[in-house]
Amino acid sequence: MIYKIRVLAFLIVLAFPLCAVSQKQGQPLVDSLLKTLPQANSDMDKSRLLNALSHNCYFINCSQGLKYGSQALIIAQKSDLKAELADAYDGIGMNFMGKGDYDTAINCYNISQNIYEQLNDKKMIARELGNEGLVYNAQSDYPKALKYFLDALKLAEDATDKNEIALLSGYISRVYVSESDFKKAMEYATRALNIHTALKDNLGMGLDYGTIGIVYMEMGKYDSASFYDFKSMDIHQKLGNNEETKNELSALGLLYAKEVDYGKSLDYESQALRMDNELDDKDAKAINLAQIGEDNLRIAEDLSSKTKMDFLMPMGEENGTIRYMTNAIDSLDESIILCKQVGDLNTMQTAYSDLSEAQSTNGNYGLARENYKQYELYRDSVYSEKSKMRIDNLEMQRNLILKDQQIQTANMQAAKRRNLVIYMLGGFAFLLLILLFVIRERRRSENLLLNILPAQTAKELKMKGKAAANSYTLVTVMFTDFKNFTKLAENMTPQELVEEIHYCYSEFDKILSNHNVEKIKTIGDGYMAAGGLPVENKTNPVDTIMAALEIQRFMKAEKERRVREKKVFFELRIGINTGPVVAGIVGIKKFAYDIWGDTVNIASRIESAGEVGDVTISGTTYECVKDSFNCIYKGKTEAKNKGMIDVYVAESRKTA
Repeated sequence: MIYKIRVLAFLIVLAFPLCAVSQKQGQPLVDSLLKTLPQANSDMDKSRLLNALSHNCYFINCSQGLKYGSQALIIAQKSDLKAELADAYDGIGMNFMGKGDYDTAINCYNISQNIYEQLNDKKMIARELGNEGLVYNAQSDYPKALKYFLDALKLAEDATDKNEIALLSGYISRVYVSESDFKKAMEYATRALNIHTALKDNLGMGLDYGTIGIVYMEMGKYDSASFYDFKSMDIHQKLGNNEETKNELSALGLLYAKEVDYGKSLDYESQALRMDNELDDKDAKAINLAQIGEDNLRIAEDLSSKTKMDFLMPMGEENGTIRYMTNAIDSLDESIILCKQVGDLNTMQTAYSDLSEAQSTNGNYGLARENYKQYELYRDSVYSEKSKMRIDNLEMQRNLILKDQQIQTANMQAAKRRNLVIYMLGGFAFLLLILLFVIRERRRSENLLLNILPAQTAKELKMKGKAAANSYTLVTVMFTDFKNFTKLAENMTPQELVEEIHYCYSEFDKILSNHNVEKIKTIGDGYMAAGGLPVENKTNPVDTIMAALEIQRFMKAEKERRVREKKVFFELRIGINTGPVVAGIVGIKKFAYDIWGDTVNIASRIESAGEVGDVTISGTTYECVKDSFNCIYKGKTEAKNKGMIDVYVAESRKTA
């Protein structure tokens, strides 16, 4: 029945990102922000306005929201505005969620959460955890959604943020509805309503009334459900919130369908459908059309049964049967077309089932069979398999009963012995599976640690539970940086930008591995590596320059490829310095391997002073490699607290 699908869709629509609840004012607010944007004088004001645009476009145009979020991100990065940078990632994540790109949304929310953790902002960390919960809720992964919501709620309670507590309580309530735990659902919904009432937050109260209405409907308490649904709709109508008003009309349609009052259900669903058309909401329209089709079908069947019982039924009733049946078929056909456009397979398979029933009632058995085949085709594969297993199990039980009536105790004992062997083998297989799972998870953990830390440091951490900081007398540090990164990034979509940087950095990682050089970290568009650690060696100056030359060759080839494809391209500066450093693990929550010292600072200065396409090295590095590479002296550059230092460009390896 379309009822269950509509309930789940309604619960998901209720759960939109936390930061946007109080801001949802639609196109008028977006227009107002766009008028204010040119008047912004500081980068902070510009990034904040762009972030507000990004968040509010979630309700109107997610592609535009991504555009504004990307602009805010670039400005925040350039001016080192951490809070605004985190908010930009949040807005971008929200709009990716709106577009159904859940993996990218989670990645953006994680980045935002990490920045807020650095700022120790518990309120905003709670927001990001809540938003991650919304992503999992949208994917019907309710256990994971509940975990994130409860973690976020604890942080919100620590920060005594009543707004967040109320919102998160509402979200938790809706998860419990999806899990059919109506006692807990009512507990959290009531908590949310009490807080929103105390805060005089009408929008929050309207959402909570809607949730309580759904809980009562699922519990079969229809009078209470309609009472709260009407209260919710009244609030949303007064606020001018068309989206929530439409949702409540659909909820009332569901309620009356549940009560088998298909006339009233049809009335409210039709009102919701008109608003779907006004708001161009194809997802909701597909579901409402399916429900309208089912309402018409049930009314037609009811009239038809009355006609069969009384052949003197007035002609108008017969015409009514035909009209409702025609409306049912038309609505279901239109629903199926929309479902295919938006990819709603659940609603589509239900619509095909009702359409098959309608065609069969009409006597069109050929069409009924075809539509039933389509229903079976789109039916959820997991559900289909479970249904088949239930049928097979019932058949097997019936055969066993018949067999038990024909066989004697000896056969029963044989069956018991056979079952005992099966149980033993099953137990052994189960233990083996557990062992394999433990081994696999251990390997995954070790691989993850090796992706974060150098192998020797990771080994020490596993053995001792900690890793000591070490001093190294001869390490070669390399910095890379993309030229005009901010300007070029403005001409790329966020997804294209991330993909290109990921591609380049992945190639850098491979090249470093081939030359025994250790990647240290990335900082935005900067990449830092070092040779000669954690295992000391004397070849690291040569190793690092060999890796740098290969990286520049890769970047040149990548530039030529993107020019041919008429795409923007990145060019790279590389700076290298050799000397002593201190290296070790920093942090206790998320390990990071890092290095410090004047050698690192000078390497960064050498990179800044270098030219695009060159491998620029310090005089110290030159003295280590002058017999191995052809180098050109480029003069001197100033280093902080070090005065003027010599600078060279390494061009190629000397031949014997």
